[in-house]
Amino acid sequence: MCYLRAVGSEKTLHGSGVLIDPNTILTVAHNLFDKKNVSIFGHFEAPGFSVFPGGVQSGISSISVTSESFRYDSAGRWKASVQSQNEPDRESDYAAIILPNNPLGDSARYFSLSFNASESNILKNTVQVAGFPKHKSGQLWFESANVESLDDNFIYQRFGDTVEGMSGCPYYNSDVELIDHLIGIHIGGIRNEPGRDVVRRITVDMALDLQSWLNQ
Repeated sequence: MCYLRAVGSEKTLHGSGVLIDPNTILTVAHNLFDKKNVSIFGHFEAPGFSVFPGGVQSGISSISVTSESFRYDSAGRWKASVQSQNEPDRESDYAAIILPNNPLGDSARYFSLSFNASESNILKNTVQVAGFPKHKSGQLWFESANVESLDDNFIYQRFGDTVEGMSGCPYYNSDVELIDHLIGIHIGGIRNEPGRDVVRRITVDMALDLQSWLNQ
C-alpha cells in the first residue's frame, strides 16, 4: 500500500494507491487529475508529489514523481467524462504511477491482479480495505466487511469509515491464501447514500490498459 501526497503553496492533497509490480502503483484517476482533466501539478505554484510506500511511518524513503510518471485511460473515456457537465465516468476512474529507476529494488511486496475472481468467491469471503485517511496523516488504516452487492465493474460496500485520502486504496480478500490478490480499488462514496462505497473491480479491460501503460 502507498500513501500519495501532493503538497502545494496553499493546500495538500491526499490519496492512496497499491503496488501491482515493483515499479507500478495502481490508483484512481481523480487522485491525479481534476474534473477539467488538469494534472494536479497545474494547481500548485511549487508542486511536489510524493509516494510513501507503506505510509509515512514505514521507514521506507519517500519517492518524488512528476506528471510524466502518470498513466491513465488510453481509450480517452476519463478525459471525455471529466470535461462534460456530468459526473466523471467511474468505470474509467483508474490510473497508474510508473516509478522511475526501480527505487524499491527487490524488497517490495505487491499485489497480483485478480481479474478472474468469481462473484461467488467475492461474496462468500470477508474483504478488506487498507488506505491512508487524510486525518490519519499518512498512517495506514484497515477495515473489513462483507460485500453488499456487485456487478461486472463495481463492488458495493458499507464500510462506514472511508473518508478523504482513501481513494485508490486496495480492496482484497482477507482469506490468508488469497490475501495478495487484488480484486478492486476504492473509488469513493455514493451521493445521497451516506456510508455506501464504490469499488472498481479489477477487470480484463483494466488489466489490458495497465499492460499497455507499462509498455509505453
